[in-house]
Amino acid sequence: GNHGGAINGIAVDFPNHHFLTTQLYGGQILAYNSANAEIFAQSVGYCPDTTGFDCNHRRIWAGAQCGGGNDPLFVFNADTFAKIAGPIGTGGVMGAVRVNPVTGKLYVTEGTVSKEVNPKTFAVTTTSFGNVEAIDSVTDRLFAVQGTDLQVVNGATDTVTKTVSLGYTPGDMGVNNALGHIYLTSQPANAIEVRTEKGA
Repeated sequence: GNHGGAINGIAVDFPNHHFLTTQLYGGQILAYNSANAEIFAQSVGYCPDTTGFDCNHRRIWAGAQCGGGNDPLFVFNADTFAKIAGPIGTGGVMGAVRVNPVTGKLYVTEGTVSKEVNPKTFAVTTTSFGNVEAIDSVTDRLFAVQGTDLQVVNGATDTVTKTVSLGYTPGDMGVNNALGHIYLTSQPANAIEVRTEKGA
């Protein structure tokens, strides 16, 4: 649909065949069905610009800017679209949101570290590792970037189990659960680097 505002942060709800997005300047969280018809719109104020979908816990997370240094998060029920909580202040400037579907925890990119959101209390705490860029929902491992280092993090305990020096800061990262591969974009090499999760 055409909403006359910047559309950002698309996430996909595969079980329901919905896709979710945000309207940055219109201040809305939007959902569409497989026929591309709008089925949900809620104004949240601020400037929502990123989404995350938690398949296991059936939640939609949306992060917003325009919080004056305390950018907020909102969480909705993925089936009814009822708002569960928000605005949840993060105490910083919002970046990407990554959902760990194993634990339900949310990781918010903010500067050089991730902030973690407890899915039950919605308390926001600063982690001891870099920005979470990818999550393996089978092995419950997080892959974080701190400077030019790749950190492998145990998702259950939030502890860094391995640090690998890359020599560059990845532009983006993805996980292939079936092959146990991590894909990192290297801007200096103008290429995609493939690593095994075990070897990182």
